Amino acid sequence: MQCELCGEETELVNALVEGTLVNACRACAGFGKIVHKPKLKKKASPKIVEEDNDFLVSNYDELIRIARQKKGLSQEELAVKIGEKVSQIKKFESKSQEPNFIVAKKLNKELGISLIEKKDFEKENFKTKNDGPLTLGDIINLKK
Repeated sequence: MQCELCGEETELVNALVEGTLVNACRACAGFGKIVHKPKLKKKASPKIVEEDNDFLVSNYDELIRIARQKKGLSQEELAVKIGEKVSQIKKFESKSQEPNFIVAKKLNKELGISLIEKKDFEKENFKTKNDGPLTLGDIINLKK
């Protein structure tokens, strides 16, 4: 590779020269300070496993607030325990934002509540056009 300062093709190091991070040869790196970039560990993104029939309960705001108060926790304390921001807890309790499934599961575990419910369309008493099993067309018509 080529030094960004002198153009020499050699092994390069990261150097901070006059406030700018450059790839420089060892000779040019002497004009500044050699810096070692820490190797960034790639964070594994959490796998979100949601089933199509999982839904957030409609009164999630009340459930969170009441359970938090029963445990004697402030919003700040709850936020620290589940690793979220206090502003998020405030938004959940004011119903201005819904928790995603990962946060809902953290809240379930910490507060001992159930914010996620499963709906089984097959078990509900839907009227279909024919007397056979429920079809996608029947569900689409029901949602209208």
